[in-house]
Amino acid sequence: MGVLAAVHAGAAEAKFPAVTRDLSLVCDRATPAAQLEKAIRSVKSGIIEDVKLFDVYEGDRISADKKSVAYSLVLRAPDRTLTDEECTDVVNKVIDALSKIGAVLRA
Repeated sequence: MGVLAAVHAGAAEAKFPAVTRDLSLVCDRATPAAQLEKAIRSVKSGIIEDVKLFDVYEGDRISADKKSVAYSLVLRAPDRTLTDEECTDVVNKVIDALSKIGAVLRA
């Protein structure tokens, strides 16, 4: 058995497709990324499968007391294909949770 076949055979295959949504945020420079991720994961939707930080920017294109952070959210339901409306609803709840700790969508 080849390496790829062995990896494929050992991986649990999901029945339904994942949806990825990226969020680019601006927050206080002192706000830890872990606090932002905790706020994202606090949304009890049942469909947030994974959260990954993929960018942090602090520099001349943003206020000195702020930073930009970007997260990738992977959404998936175990029993159905998600609708755009379901995904948008969860993302809006995530944005609301983040706003409570001072993070806003980057314009």
